[in-house]
Amino acid sequence: MRVYLCIFVLACSAMAAFVASQPVPRADSMLESSYKLAQKRIPRSPKDDEKKDDKDGDDDKKKKDDDDGDDDKKDKDDEEKDDDNEKDDDDEKGDDHEKDGDHDDTKKVDKKKKVDKKKGDDTDKDDDQDKMMMMMKRMRKRKVKRKHDLSIMRKTMQNLRRIRIRMMKLKTMMRTKMIKKAKMIKKEKIIIKTKMTMIRMMMMIMIKMIKRTKMKMKTRMMMKTKMIKKTKTIMKTKMITKTKMMMIKRMTKKTRKIKRKKRIKKVNKLTGNSYISLWFTLYRGEYPNKYIYLKQGELKLYHLADEIPNVSEWQYISHIWYLIQYRRLICYLYQLAISSYCLYVHKHKSVLVSNFYAYFDMKYLPEDFQCSLL
Repeated sequence: MRVYLCIFVLACSAMAAFVASQPVPRADSMLESSYKLAQKRIPRSPKDDEKKDDKDGDDDKKKKDDDDGDDDKKDKDDEEKDDDNEKDDDDEKGDDHEKDGDHDDTKKVDKKKKVDKKKGDDTDKDDDQDKMMMMMKRMRKRKVKRKHDLSIMRKTMQNLRRIRIRMMKLKTMMRTKMIKKAKMIKKEKIIIKTKMTMIRMMMMIMIKMIKRTKMKMKTRMMMKTKMIKKTKTIMKTKMITKTKMMMIKRMTKKTRKIKRKKRIKKVNKLTGNSYISLWFTLYRGEYPNKYIYLKQGELKLYHLADEIPNVSEWQYISHIWYLIQYRRLICYLYQLAISSYCLYVHKHKSVLVSNFYAYFDMKYLPEDFQCSLL
C-alpha cells in the first residue's frame, strides 16, 4: 500500500509540474494579432483604459510595468526601422525628380512638404492609438491567463484533496479488513490449539488406559495362577468343613427334639392342657392404636378402623413351647418400644395367671416396661 501511495503522489506532482511548465505564447505573435484586431475595431479613449487599469492590484502593476518596458523597447526599434525605410523612399523620389527637370522642383517640394506634414500628424495620432490598444489587449490577455492559471491550480488542488480523502478511506478500509482477518486468524489458532490439546489429552488418556489394561491383564494372569492353587486347597478344606457341619446339625436336631419333649412334659403338668392366645397393641405418635396379632407364627397389622378378627379365627396354642417364641417376640418389641413405644400384653380367656408369670418370671421384662395381663 505504501508503494502505491508513493507512486500516486509522484504522478500528481508530475502533472502539476507539466501544467505549470507549459509554454507561454510569444510576444511577436501577440503583437501581430493585436495589430490586425486594432485595424478592424474602433479605437477607444485612453481615459476608459486608465480607469480599468487603476482597478488592478499593486502586484499586477509591477508585473505590467516590467512587461511594458520590454514592449516599449520593441516598439521603438520598429519605429526606427520605419523611419529608415521612409528616408530611403524619399531619396529615391528625389533622384527621379532631378531627372524630370529643375523647373518643377521647387513647386513639388513645397507641396510635398505640406502633404508630409499632414501625413506625419495623422500617422502620429494613429500610432499612439495603436499603442494604447495594444497595451490594453496585453493587459486583458494577462488577466485572462492569470485567471486560467488560477483555475487550473484550484482544480489540481481539489483533485489532490479528493485523492487524499480516497486514500484515507482506503487506508481505513484496509485497516478494518486487516483487523478482522487478524481476529479470525487468532480465533482459528485458538481453536486449533484447543483441538491439539484435546487430542494430546485423549492420547495420554488412551496410553494410560492401555498401560492399566496391560497391568490388569498381568495381574489377572498372576491371580489366576495363584487362585488355581488356592482353590485346590480351599476345596479340600470346604469338603472337610461341610462334613463336620452336617454331623453337628444332625446332632443339634436330635438334642433339640429331646429338649422339647422334656419341656412339654413339664409344662403340661403345670397348665393342665389349657388353651392360650395373645395379642399386642402398639401405641405410636404417628400411627395410633395399631394391633398386632399372631396367626401361625406370623405378624399382621390392623388399624382401629379395620375389623378386629374374632378369637375363634385365631390359632389356639395347646403347647407351652410356643410361649418361648412369644417371649422372644416381646423382647424384640421392647427394643422397639424404647423409641416412644408403649407395649401392652393382653390375654384372652381365663388362664392361670400364676403359671404365666411363673414361666416368664418377669426376668425378660424390665421395671420400666409396662406390662398388664387381662
